[in-house]
Amino acid sequence: REAVEIRNRADTTAYEANKILSDQEDKLDADLKSELETKIAALRAVLDSDDAEIASIQSALDDLNAALMKVGERVYGQQQDGGAPGAPPPPSGGGDDDDTVEGEFREV
Repeated sequence: REAVEIRNRADTTAYEANKILSDQEDKLDADLKSELETKIAALRAVLDSDDAEIASIQSALDDLNAALMKVGERVYGQQQDGGAPGAPPPPSGGGDDDDTVEGEFREV
């Protein structure tokens, strides 16, 4: 059962990594893209082998997760620096808007 669960988790992670790679391709430099592609390919190779042990799958999965963390840091850092295109502007300071309407309500 453990082997099936880790294979499923690894397969899902590889799929999500491919999706992230295609969605965020323009925000990543060539080295990071190459590293991510290499880690995805390594995990797929381990999953495709018939005699893959749980430890080797877990090791490849950990390597891919480490690369995904780098991607997340890079994308998040770029959003913090300049904002993502199409992202809503940050909220302005001050909570006292003159347009706020206060009212009372009564439960019926």
